Amino acid sequence: MRRVHTARESLAGHIGTKAYEAAVRALIVAASSSILVRMKQVGIFYIQQCCDTIEAGNLHFVPTTGHPPEFSEDLHENLVALSQTIYWANYFFLMRGGPEPRATVNLEKEFRRELPVGDVTSILPVSS
Repeated sequence: MRRVHTARESLAGHIGTKAYEAAVRALIVAASSSILVRMKQVGIFYIQQCCDTIEAGNLHFVPTTGHPPEFSEDLHENLVALSQTIYWANYFFLMRGGPEPRATVNLEKEFRRELPVGDVTSILPVSS
């Protein structure tokens, strides 16, 4: 509950500002913390807010114009927050009976297209 409270305080500081990345980060902490304390509806609410904030801020994994940005701690945090949004939206749908994760479909397509994930079968141990 302390993490949810801390995330909500952080989020409150970003309401009405254009700090979309920071708001998404705070929403992800609030959503994941709500899962830990078994507050499914609160988690679903925060993930929906996260999706709305990503859309309002026009946030993407990779910029649509210009050169890719230098990898930095801030960029890393933003990529993590976007990835976690996809993960938690799917988690709530698949494991907790939440709404279908329609809000993250485009984000997930962009993730798979712009940040291709390797074939996991190549790193799995071979059974004898």
